[in-house]
Amino acid sequence: MARERYLVDSEEDTIHSNQIVLTDKKDIRKNWWHYHKTIIFVILVAIALVISFIYSIVSKEKPDYYVALLTSVSLPTDLKEELENYLEEYAEDVNGDGEVLLRINDYVIGDPVNDPSVDPNTFQAAQVRFTADISSNESFIFLHDEKTFDYLTQAGFEGFFRYKDGTPMPEDKTDYENAMLEWNDVPALADFHPVSLKDEDISEEDVLKLLQRYRISFRSESESIQKKAETVERYEESDKLLQRLLTNEKVQKEANQ
Repeated sequence: MARERYLVDSEEDTIHSNQIVLTDKKDIRKNWWHYHKTIIFVILVAIALVISFIYSIVSKEKPDYYVALLTSVSLPTDLKEELENYLEEYAEDVNGDGEVLLRINDYVIGDPVNDPSVDPNTFQAAQVRFTADISSNESFIFLHDEKTFDYLTQAGFEGFFRYKDGTPMPEDKTDYENAMLEWNDVPALADFHPVSLKDEDISEEDVLKLLQRYRISFRSESESIQKKAETVERYEESDKLLQRLLTNEKVQKEANQ
């Protein structure tokens, strides 16, 4: 009875003083947003991530060729891009996407044992990337300097490269000198005259001296390459590219390329 006595003549708004009353559409929308904004934010972020992922897949460049660059000293980015553009003049649209793209995968791999200037972390990262490259059959043409090549071949690359006459190196052979050509022995490479570093304190002569330290080798066709028709096609097209470099025969491109 005591409870009823306290409630007698009490105003309704006093009894329900904590109740939220939505008076119009604006308050309803405001209240809805208050309780749902976090969920909407999460959904929008998820949508943005999905769109970003799809865009990265769709818009991702699909090179027709890869060339592995194995050096002890990093090649300047502008010079590397200029070399890519130059080599594309000898390349074709292999994947049929309307573009001719060649990408140089550069791996700066010195000798961490005998060269104290080699950063162990950089060396390890480059070696992991290079291992992934050859495991996935990405690059078939290799540009390399003596220091890096000598270090890598200590780990066992028997039979990995092809002889200069096009025949495969036997798996038990290590006569790598017969599986490489000097830079100037390849007419197309000998004709490359870079201009990208002309505004820097590096002369063209110095740049050419750097490039002329490189040799070029081609990979032997292995069982892993023969497993996929697509890989075999890329291998054969890379071989054709090498032959055009040797004959200094540029590809006539269509006007829209």
